[in-house]
Amino acid sequence: MHVNQDGLDRLDTAKMSVLIASKFLNLSEIKVELSDLKKLHIKSVNSAYLDSNNTIYFHLDWLKNASNAEITLIAFHEVRHVYQKQMIDSNNQTDNKESPEVIHKWKHEFENYNRPTESFLSSDYLSQSIEIDAIAFSHFLMRDMFRTESIIPLEIKQAVINKIKEFSLKYDMYDESLKA
Repeated sequence: MHVNQDGLDRLDTAKMSVLIASKFLNLSEIKVELSDLKKLHIKSVNSAYLDSNNTIYFHLDWLKNASNAEITLIAFHEVRHVYQKQMIDSNNQTDNKESPEVIHKWKHEFENYNRPTESFLSSDYLSQSIEIDAIAFSHFLMRDMFRTESIIPLEIKQAVINKIKEFSLKYDMYDESLKA
């Protein structure tokens, strides 16, 4: 696949962002690849995590036009899905950083995943706990690492803010702007 210089720079941003988030979550190496996601039978998304090969795919056409902030936000989001899947698959429950109830819910949602449709902001997609968790995590890291605000869909905004507060406490950080 031929990629222009600009696309390669953006792919480097995606790879570096995946590395940053995976280090933050103590995850092992995650593959990052460019793809026309339609060839993988995944439509209407900019990126996707496939657990079958532990790879995060970025849609080539989207990546060419995305800003570095957008790429980083999406990379953080996808890495959180890697984390979720690793927590689900973990055989050692004592090492698991999430409650059994959360893991059970995540497992159910991975097995019955509501993919985004032509309308990326569909309620069925956004309201899944795995999506709220991934959205909150990506916004949390963007705020913490880059002091950058990003847009949170209104219909899940309070749930995302609550989750960000949990992350702030869990990762021993607290953002004063999140006080109720």
